[in-house]
Amino acid sequence: MDSPIPRPAIRSTGIAMIVLTTLVAIARAAVTFIQHRNVTGEDLWLLASYSFFLVVSILYLYIVPAFFRLTDLAVGAIEPYPTAGDDAVFIQKGLFVASASLWFCLWSAKFSLLFMYKKLVDKLPLYLKLWWALAIFSALSLVGAMITLFLACSNMEAWFTAGMCYTPRDIVHAAISIWYAYAVDVLTDLLIMFLPLRLVLNLQMPLSRKLGIVGLFCLGWICIAASTIRVTQLANPGHQPTVPWLAVWGTIESAIAFITVSGPGLYRAAKLLSKTRRKYYVNEMYHDSNTGGNSKQGASRLGRSQIHDDSVQLRSLGGTSAITAAASNSSEEELFGVDRGAIHVRTAVTVESKE
Repeated sequence: MDSPIPRPAIRSTGIAMIVLTTLVAIARAAVTFIQHRNVTGEDLWLLASYSFFLVVSILYLYIVPAFFRLTDLAVGAIEPYPTAGDDAVFIQKGLFVASASLWFCLWSAKFSLLFMYKKLVDKLPLYLKLWWALAIFSALSLVGAMITLFLACSNMEAWFTAGMCYTPRDIVHAAISIWYAYAVDVLTDLLIMFLPLRLVLNLQMPLSRKLGIVGLFCLGWICIAASTIRVTQLANPGHQPTVPWLAVWGTIESAIAFITVSGPGLYRAAKLLSKTRRKYYVNEMYHDSNTGGNSKQGASRLGRSQIHDDSVQLRSLGGTSAITAAASNSSEEELFGVDRGAIHVRTAVTVESKE
């Protein structure tokens, strides 16, 4: 039987997605370890999403070969074999578990984002109420997706018996399950993306940084695109979805969801690393200006230096050097040179709060 995509490509796609997603998971776990912070709800839901992704992808790696053995047997391409009945039952049960795990993977990713947002809105009563409403709606939509999945076959015995979930009634209910899950998946993605946008737009920061944060939150459009492609490929009026397409798009969509939701955590790590490198560079300049007996030459070089970035600025103020943090909560350190090359540090801290 011809497959809609080459048979080796299905297995290669599954393995590639497992490797890529595992690398992202390792990087995301390393971020938590390096920052020495406690594991949060965001991290636990992300771990759940990765776990369900592994269930989906590994199950399909076993389901697809069994499916092809049965299709080859049906067209007479291979001789009958004694475990054909076991393969048929395994496929039926495996599809049920893989379908349920796909929804759990996607919704775990949503809840990971929601728990990240909760830290932003915890002190804002209106946004906190909206957060709770969205969290409850997301949970109820997942319950609805699971109910439609259970009802896709006429009863649970049909779900776990080979060849009993192909009646016209089952085909219609399978289509309902797919389209309902797609609708609530896209709707919750949109609501989760839009929740923090107003907060971000009201932040006092450069426009370029605002756009960067908005773009990070809007990565959900990638998940929506993957869901749309998946449901259009699976839609097969009058027939059940084919196993090869279920395997390919189920694996791809769950991988994209996990990788996308890992983005904010990796972004925070990248910003932290960037700031660490800038601080190291500034400290090296300061150290060089006060060592090796070349303090006058080093101080002169430091006084002439000027560095601009989004967090640290060094500038010359007459005969002294000043370090100023460019932020709404600003601190200023003025370095005054005295006799014999000694350096005294005077620090003034100003905190401004705007409601």
